[in-house]
Amino acid sequence: PVTFYTYMNERTSDGYRDNARSEYSAQYFSGSIDLSPSLRLRGQVGHSTYVYQLPGPLSDAMFAADPTQAPRSRNYYNPDITVPALSLDWEGREGTKLTARLSAVLGPRSSVQFVGLADRPDVADPVTGQFASRQVDIDRYNSYNAEFRFLRPWRGGGLDHTLSLGATASHNDTHRKQQGVGTTGNDYDLTVGGGGFGRDVHYKTVNGAVYIENLFRLNSRWSVVPGARAELGRSRLVGRLAYYDPADTPTRIDHKYPLIGIRTSYRSSVRTEFYGGWSQAYRPHIMMDVLPANELERTDPNLDDSRGWTLETGVRGSIGARVIYDVNLFELRANDRFGTVLRTDTDGSAYLFRTTVGSSRTRGVEASFEAHLLQIGGVSLRAHTATSYFDGRYLSGTVASGGENIDIRGNRIESVPEWISRSGLAIDGEHYSTNVLISYVSDSFADPLNTVDPPPNGTVGVVPAYTVVDLNAALQVSEWLRLRVGVNNLFDEQYFTKRPEFYPGPGVWPSDGRGMQVSIELQR
Repeated sequence: PVTFYTYMNERTSDGYRDNARSEYSAQYFSGSIDLSPSLRLRGQVGHSTYVYQLPGPLSDAMFAADPTQAPRSRNYYNPDITVPALSLDWEGREGTKLTARLSAVLGPRSSVQFVGLADRPDVADPVTGQFASRQVDIDRYNSYNAEFRFLRPWRGGGLDHTLSLGATASHNDTHRKQQGVGTTGNDYDLTVGGGGFGRDVHYKTVNGAVYIENLFRLNSRWSVVPGARAELGRSRLVGRLAYYDPADTPTRIDHKYPLIGIRTSYRSSVRTEFYGGWSQAYRPHIMMDVLPANELERTDPNLDDSRGWTLETGVRGSIGARVIYDVNLFELRANDRFGTVLRTDTDGSAYLFRTTVGSSRTRGVEASFEAHLLQIGGVSLRAHTATSYFDGRYLSGTVASGGENIDIRGNRIESVPEWISRSGLAIDGEHYSTNVLISYVSDSFADPLNTVDPPPNGTVGVVPAYTVVDLNAALQVSEWLRLRVGVNNLFDEQYFTKRPEFYPGPGVWPSDGRGMQVSIELQR
């Protein structure tokens, strides 16, 4: 038989803030055909694009005065991405499965912006009446991936085991064109002047990996899953930087990593399971890491990828028929973290050196609970929470600031709050349901120096703690009609979650205030 599914989605929004209009469009199609009782061919393609008018970052003073204001009216961002995929699935006897998959990520990501910090106004020149030229940046993604997976159940010692192995290969070419001199207009226009782009580079990566793991059942209660993965690849940077000597930019980074891991699970009773695991990982450097931002920066020619590992242990299960829980302890280690340090050239001139600068450790607890508190007839009352505690600290490292290298050992990791909690109450009836969700996030720092007081432009400083309440309800009006109502940020909390270093711009980006959604579902 042949089956297919498709949808289209169009959306226009004026946004919570001024000058925050967006137009979104998406299409998706998937289909499959059974070539034989054991062989299926599947294909799918998804496409999405939107044009988002960026209202710009705020300073802390601007946020306090009016979080809906926008210091920018001429900034736009537009990804236009297509993701095709084709897979062949085969299932043999006794549960053996083979899957081969080809996929790609294709398309541009473009922006035109007046580039400047929050305290730099985008206003017309009082003499000429003209606005400044905007900057045009265009990235084009050409990423192709192939994956093969094999799953084979087998028996040994009177117990069932499962073998899984696979291989992946990828070829990525990101073509980055940046710092083009654009128009002085107000609309979305990618026209670039005769000088072309200040940056015009390709970042090409070829990567392959093979992996194998096996689920061994030591007895009816205890299982162990060891695994190994080998990564082999190379990234190359080619192209032109108008302000930079190509000889000072790393043109090749090799990725050669054997990675191992193991996890285990022990079910002590029908209602209780203990689990744990340890695994290695690495983070390859991306183009943003490698490219010097200006002529005062240099990149380490021997730059290597960051490596680390994760360790966890926990217990999950149920207490009676009313409580479900999962409590997890973990530690995450990241070595050779990327950063910048201040160095002095042979002629005495200072420059920023982009290299690996230190390591960090994050320890914490994650806990989730759901409890059925009350049941009266067909109405039930449930309470639930998912709460995490994080202690993220730098074990070593330095950061260039104010003309010197500052030791950040012991500082909190940026953008890692100590507490994140999502808790709520839900009432479920035969024809209706209501859920109140309370979200709390404690404060965090925006930079590894742990700057407390923000500068006038708001680029760094504390991201304050916030609490947001959401309300959702659904009513089954009839067999074919269902009504849903949601109120986000019920008490209109004014807050922000980040001070990003890069996109969409350094500074305060306010989150939305109170919003309401109503939807009608027709069923048959």
